[in-house]
Amino acid sequence: MLEIGFSRNWSVEVNALHRTLKYRVRSDFPSRVCGVNVFCGGDVSTWQFPLLVKYRIPLGRFKPFAAVGPTFRTHSNPIGSRPSSYGITAGAGLELDAGPFYFAPTVRYTRWGTDGLPFRPTIGNQVEVLGGIGYRTDAGTRRAFGRKVWLGFVAGVPLTNDFPPTSSDLPTYTGEATRFADFRSVAGLMAEVEITQRLSIEVNGVYRRLHFENAPEVVVTWQFPVLAKYTFNHAPTRPFVVGGLSFRTAGNLNYTNPANIGYTAGSGVEARWRWLRITPTLRYTRWAEDNRALYASQNFPKRDQVELLFGFSF
Repeated sequence: MLEIGFSRNWSVEVNALHRTLKYRVRSDFPSRVCGVNVFCGGDVSTWQFPLLVKYRIPLGRFKPFAAVGPTFRTHSNPIGSRPSSYGITAGAGLELDAGPFYFAPTVRYTRWGTDGLPFRPTIGNQVEVLGGIGYRTDAGTRRAFGRKVWLGFVAGVPLTNDFPPTSSDLPTYTGEATRFADFRSVAGLMAEVEITQRLSIEVNGVYRRLHFENAPEVVVTWQFPVLAKYTFNHAPTRPFVVGGLSFRTAGNLNYTNPANIGYTAGSGVEARWRWLRITPTLRYTRWAEDNRALYASQNFPKRDQVELLFGFSF
């Protein structure tokens, strides 16, 4: 959870939530999976990303609030389903202050869009009871535990192809298609906490689509690098290096099953202009071997990934 306040009452909150969709069916015929007259089923793993505008009513330690905004979703292991990738979320809750910490029980309702031609359609109405725990940084300086916190966004372009030329690019495509924003790009949010004057920890949540070479389909991924960052000097413009682990979740698989973990290294230059910090970075990620094949004709994304990113933080 990340929340950025714009006034005493208004803020924007971003979440990254893992949720498992479960289905159960009653089997009337024997099979390798289910016996006769028993319930069996499976799980669909999803990641949900609500982006909410939040209004808070200040009433001492107890602050009622309401939130609304779009929600995005990726999935894996669809087992006959194809959950919608977007929806609208609204909710309400109560925020309780406890020093620099706060607790926020919340009830949320999400209405998902129409599923994409599923064999097993999912329920479009989703109601959740959530419990949030947060830590407030110092007003104005944005410090956590005495350390500076930078917040912002990253955007850039991949410098390597997503699939090798030998990829079979299934399913076979023989027509024409137009996709909105059909260009190869990377974009997302970033947060960085200074540990010392030169050492810090940076976490990103970035959206990237993997493109086939000769087909219109894409594989939707969210990548979460967790990186240690070392800066070499204290000048207004200073070089740095980063290294750490990257985690990945994928949806809209299209005969793929990308690996969920890899390691990342990179270097760049940090420049400051007034309150803004700009960080062009070149990153290399080596992903683990892909997960076990879901299909006999599975395609395998390239394990080596190079990106040129530009970060803007304050």
